[in-house]
Amino acid sequence: MKKGDYTENKRVKLWINRVKLFKKALNKKIQTYLSKIINRFNSIMNTPKKDLIFFFFLIGSIIGVNNPCLQAQSGIKSDGYNKIYYDNGNLASEGFSEQGKPNGYWKTYHENGNIKSEGNRVDFQLSGIWKFYDEEGKKIKEITYEDGRKNGKTRDFNASGALTQVTEYKNDSIHGIRLNYFPDGKLKQKTPYKGNLKDGEARIYAKEDGRAIWLIRYEKDAVINREAINRFNAEGEKTGLWIEFHPNEVKKLEGSYQNGKREGIFKEYDENGKLLNIYDYSNGELVDNETSLDVIEQDKYYYPSGKIKRIETKQGSRKQGFTKTFDEDGNVILSQIFINDTLYAEGNTDELGRKIGLWKFYWKNGKLKSTGNFNVGLKNGAWKYYFETGELEQEGFWKNDKLDGEWIWYFKDGKTRCIMHFVNGKEDGDYLEYDQYNYVVAEGKYVEGLKDGTWYYSGGDHVEKGKYRDGLKDGVWEYYHYEIEPESLMFKGKFRDGAPDGYHVYYHKKDVPFMIKQYKAGIKNGEFIWYFEDGMERYKLRYEMDELKSVNGVPFKNIDEYVE
Repeated sequence: MKKGDYTENKRVKLWINRVKLFKKALNKKIQTYLSKIINRFNSIMNTPKKDLIFFFFLIGSIIGVNNPCLQAQSGIKSDGYNKIYYDNGNLASEGFSEQGKPNGYWKTYHENGNIKSEGNRVDFQLSGIWKFYDEEGKKIKEITYEDGRKNGKTRDFNASGALTQVTEYKNDSIHGIRLNYFPDGKLKQKTPYKGNLKDGEARIYAKEDGRAIWLIRYEKDAVINREAINRFNAEGEKTGLWIEFHPNEVKKLEGSYQNGKREGIFKEYDENGKLLNIYDYSNGELVDNETSLDVIEQDKYYYPSGKIKRIETKQGSRKQGFTKTFDEDGNVILSQIFINDTLYAEGNTDELGRKIGLWKFYWKNGKLKSTGNFNVGLKNGAWKYYFETGELEQEGFWKNDKLDGEWIWYFKDGKTRCIMHFVNGKEDGDYLEYDQYNYVVAEGKYVEGLKDGTWYYSGGDHVEKGKYRDGLKDGVWEYYHYEIEPESLMFKGKFRDGAPDGYHVYYHKKDVPFMIKQYKAGIKNGEFIWYFEDGMERYKLRYEMDELKSVNGVPFKNIDEYVE
């Protein structure tokens, strides 16, 4: 062998060793190592030409075969279908290329082999629906593209595959309606956007029945107005403003309730938003006024001067609707409302027929039902309400026809039943409720119509303690047997956004678990175990994302064999 050949072989072996080291370090610090190689290359520019050719051949083949992140991978076609692999041999991505760039349908994969994303390119731009998956292969997002930008709906999914959010995009900006969902798929919130900013009327819905409970008006991401609607009081009765909607979400009916009864003006609309009817209610009963009353006759009574003293509206011989009494100057000094000849309410009205000043409402037996002041048709100031037997039932303040300040409810024997606070018609502040023996049965706080912070309940044989956030249970809740000293834990479990999450443990009276359940965002997920009082396991179910998988270790599909 010639000396020159020996030297050349020695250089080749040296480069092979260096490439092997390079390959070993590639996945950890690929860019750093490439920089070192490039620097080394710059320092050996005088190396014979055939050495450099051999160097690039080795580098190109080894880097390309094992690293999909580099375009130099062996076998990559500038035009045609390509597959790129991870170091472990699993497929990293596959799809079509044109002119050395991806085009057409492409798929990418996690290193464990599960799909990571898939979608189409048109003219080298992202186009249509692209789907994205987690490492377990579960779909977590869908994005709609047009000309490489987000245009259309983007959908987000939780770990169980349930839809959690739908967002409308226009040229990469949120523009349109964003929908948020509870874990069980029910609509939670609807928010309008313009150019990435909240703009318009947003609605928040109740989980239990899907009714709208908040209307929030935005202008360029700023909250202009919040209004609680469709709420129930502590007794489960409708209270405050209620709004019903047509299927096309146009307002259908709106009006206010007090203790489950319609109170004041109700407006009815058609599907195009056109006003159809206006109704006036008082304590749940429809009040006929001059504009809506089906008049049969009017009896008029006069002063000796010939001026009208009183007008009575009748149906047959019975007073029905308004009876108005005037002074000699023609001013209304008393307005009375009769229903089937029975006095229902009395007070005064202005020239437009709106209630003003002190009004009194009566039960059918003639006893006082409620009394308070009106200002241009709106309740204002202190009001009192009475049982049909005459005892005070509740008292509080109104401000422009909305509950305001402290309200107190009473039992018939005069003991306090409940103390609540309101701001602008919404529960806001401390809440305290008693039973007939003056023991506290509920205590907590409201913020803008929603329960918030720590709450306490007492009833039956136990007490409940936990926190709310935006009206929904959140965090750890605990129940205790209160007749046992010291208090004995009855239940302990965690909630998130009102839904059970994690372990829920129920105890026998001696703190021995009799049942353990596992949830994930309101969905049964894990083991449900029942125990005897001595702690021995009695029964066990296993769920995966709300689907029963096994009973006492026996696959659910084979449960017939277990029963036999």
